[in-house]
Amino acid sequence: MFARRILLSAIAACGLANVYAQGIDQLPAAERHVRAIELLRNGEHDVATAMLRDLYEGEPDTTTYLYDYVVALAWSQQDVVALSLEPELDPELAPLYVIDAIAKSARNARAYEVAIKWYLRAIELEPDELDYRIGLALTHAEAGQYQEADSVFAALPREQRATTTVVAA
Repeated sequence: MFARRILLSAIAACGLANVYAQGIDQLPAAERHVRAIELLRNGEHDVATAMLRDLYEGEPDTTTYLYDYVVALAWSQQDVVALSLEPELDPELAPLYVIDAIAKSARNARAYEVAIKWYLRAIELEPDELDYRIGLALTHAEAGQYQEADSVFAALPREQRATTTVVAA
């Protein structure tokens, strides 16, 4: 596994990632998906994002491809492109890792109302997760909704309000 990571890093460093990916397009979609996720986790965001885009465009009804493409876009800081796919996501069905990614992308793209919607959904699913509440509060603050931001922070339990993360935010 370590040797494979070194190989992938060397391929990327040499600008040969596309050459490596060329043979992958001959594999079945499920195997290409697995490979794309491996590349994404190994930091090969550009190649993985292109592979996931191709999978999604080839099979737009496969929600797993949509979900992972949105996450890859978020990880590669292509927030506006990720946000363009937001209308295709169902807040009731999307997994938490996708909700987190689209909320952050929306906030980064300054689509504050969209970000607020997704952070609220994340909090609904994981009410004790501090990161979602901080994301929501910061989104309100960046949107100029200071009272709402204060309300989010004020609603935190006392022990969470005293954490370094909250104080820094």
